[in-house]
Amino acid sequence: MRTGWTGALMALCLTLLSPGAHAVGDVNRLDATGLQSVKGIGPKLAERIVTERRRSPFRDWDDFIDRMPGVGERKARQWSAQGLTVNGVSLAQHQALGRRLDPPARAAAR
Repeated sequence: MRTGWTGALMALCLTLLSPGAHAVGDVNRLDATGLQSVKGIGPKLAERIVTERRRSPFRDWDDFIDRMPGVGERKARQWSAQGLTVNGVSLAQHQALGRRLDPPARAAAR
């Protein structure tokens, strides 16, 4: 019998072992030029990301999405597939650990 942890562990392993899983870099560490190497992040958004993280580093994917207007789960999924991480964690890993990207739940928790 499989448990939720078994599935999550398998998802994490597959993510780590997949050829595209090699990180481009972390949103909290890349400079604006590095952020622009991610398809879909242009100069203006890269500068907004750098400016926002100067206030405080992004804690996780939910925090990143909450603090970056116009960035949702779909974009986050695309960027994560290219190797972008938040604190070294891909979006798939974030979700495998039981985190949810449910905007109403996040808004209610504020």
